[in-house]
Amino acid sequence: MKIAIPTHRRHNLINKLTLSLLKDIDSKDIFIFISDKQDMKLYSKECKGYNLILCNTNNATDKFNYIQNYFEGGGYICVIEDDIKKIQSLLTNDIKKLLAFIESYCQKNLIYAFGVYPSSNKFFMSKSIEIGLTYIVANLYGFKANKDQRLLCRLPSKTDYERSALYYKMKGDIARFNFISCLTSNYKTKGGMQEMDNRVGAERVASNMLCKLFPDIYSINNKRKSMYTEVKMKKIIRKQTL
Repeated sequence: MKIAIPTHRRHNLINKLTLSLLKDIDSKDIFIFISDKQDMKLYSKECKGYNLILCNTNNATDKFNYIQNYFEGGGYICVIEDDIKKIQSLLTNDIKKLLAFIESYCQKNLIYAFGVYPSSNKFFMSKSIEIGLTYIVANLYGFKANKDQRLLCRLPSKTDYERSALYYKMKGDIARFNFISCLTSNYKTKGGMQEMDNRVGAERVASNMLCKLFPDIYSINNKRKSMYTEVKMKKIIRKQTL
């Protein structure tokens, strides 16, 4: 399985965070997607031996779409964000074994997209797999390589919510591995989405658009206390226990 890492202005952090977790993965299988020429110069010094891909994208949505369209051949691609502190698992801490398990499961069950448990709190994780319509968080997700243009996201943020709905509607069941999660610094680490102007407004617009585009799936979550507008999903799942 190939690894894709979207990154923006984190050349001084990526080696300490995500790349340090992938030290046992062949660097030839790791593709780092870089925003612009300014970033390329910085990453070229810090990330030698990896595949550095210049996207020339203006925002996170465009970069994730670029990754979606980049790979060919029908293999599975695992997308991991650049600020991951730890990949947690209730089964094994061996990343290569985890990825091999995911790939084998998806191939056997004809799954086109997969994800992990969205919270880093191990108390809520379980040795189970959700199959059907479920939410796959952006910090670690994957897909079977294809160039289906219907899967490209349009919203300025909350693309993980949009992607979850698109994959379910266009490709069928999603698999979410509830025994895996990521410890990250969402909303805190410099770079990445933190570079977005008026993120609060963008999250509000995206949330409202999600509810209009997928009224059968999303509604505004007024009970969630956050500075950002949140949505809730009407999941349709069956569970497998390991």
